Amino acid sequence: MHIAAMSPSVLTTDELDAEFVAKETEALRGQIKVENEDRARLGKPLKTIPEFGGRCQLTADVMAKVEDTIKEELKAEGKPEKIWDKIIPGKIERFIADNTQVDQEHCLLSQFFALDDSKTVEAAVKDFCDAAEILAFKRVATG
Repeated sequence: MHIAAMSPSVLTTDELDAEFVAKETEALRGQIKVENEDRARLGKPLKTIPEFGGRCQLTADVMAKVEDTIKEELKAEGKPEKIWDKIIPGKIERFIADNTQVDQEHCLLSQFFALDDSKTVEAAVKDFCDAAEILAFKRVATG
């Protein structure tokens, strides 16, 4: 049902070419900029323009910089360091969700699950059964 509704093209992010992700990221940024112009005109909140498009772009260096930035923000907000370990994982998770939109569009396991958008397809499968995994899929369309 999810495959028919969301139309993924690959199973995992490993199957996406880095050049494809870069091109799709640029297209996504352009699309969001146009949407933000309309949102600004209508007085609606603006969408965040992602810096990255897929997990292949989120290197260890990038993630280390993100964590440092989050810590600086928490320090500037005056949050006590003893609660940072509870806040940082959620902020990192949000950063990853915001910066893997190409993966979410094209990769089945990275897409948010159609019946429960609080988790990905991969997480939904693991919740169903820890030993279960999707090895491949075929999508057939008529017309």
